[in-house]
Amino acid sequence: MMYMMISVAVVIIIITVLRWKKRQRAKLRSNVIYLKNVRKQRTLQKCSKCNKKGELRFYSDPSGNVTGMCKECKGNSNTQKMLPL
Repeated sequence: MMYMMISVAVVIIIITVLRWKKRQRAKLRSNVIYLKNVRKQRTLQKCSKCNKKGELRFYSDPSGNVTGMCKECKGNSNTQKMLPL
């Protein structure tokens, strides 16, 4: 009787481990990127003008150079014709 209970428990554990591994493989093969996870892992970037870390907005100048600027620097450099990306 005891061996039967142990064998049933082992079978249940094996089944759960196999299901878990199958789900993990499916997650790795998936091309779906969840924005919640990306936002958690995102690091703050430095501004091109003042080198402060923060959220940036990216702009392109007429020559095609892309710069990432914070709100303060964009307000200070309104004289340049920057196109938002």
